[in-house]
Amino acid sequence: MNTAQGKNFFQQTLNSNSKVTLEEAIFRSEVAFRPANLQQHKQFWEEEILKEHPQKTTLLSWIEGVKIEEFLNPSTDTVFQEIRLNSRYPHPQAFPNYVPPEFEKFMDETVQQWTDTGVLQDWEHIRLPHEPLVPTVVSPLGVEPSKPRALWDGRFVNEFCKDVPFSMDNVERVAEISWENAYFFLN
Repeated sequence: MNTAQGKNFFQQTLNSNSKVTLEEAIFRSEVAFRPANLQQHKQFWEEEILKEHPQKTTLLSWIEGVKIEEFLNPSTDTVFQEIRLNSRYPHPQAFPNYVPPEFEKFMDETVQQWTDTGVLQDWEHIRLPHEPLVPTVVSPLGVEPSKPRALWDGRFVNEFCKDVPFSMDNVERVAEISWENAYFFLN
């Protein structure tokens, strides 16, 4: 089924309120998925997904590119791990990973999986000519040993970010962030 057929099928299903079997449902192919390519589908987001969304303009502007300044504090004046912070933007900083030796293989495999799926990218391959040889902030990776699971420690970067509380406590909140005939996404 191509994109146009899928769109028509989905719209007809929405309009008719008919039930869809698992075999008829349309899922994105894991093989075809490419992270960070929303710009290629902006028209679909504008005309279908965000059609009647109350924050449509803002969300569409994020598809074009998020301006980091919207999410930063006007100024940060604090101390983080004995480092004095006094600016709006993070200072260049590289923190060491904290992965116990018994979890190094697990972490290597996890990082490889993240790289294979596009969650992580090698700075050497994506760095633009005008950018530094080392990223501005290199946040550490760690392991929660009781589970185990990989962790990304963004506490340093968080010091510069506005605190924007958000919670999805229960199904009642869906009505606050959704709208009639909205697409439904699961993670």
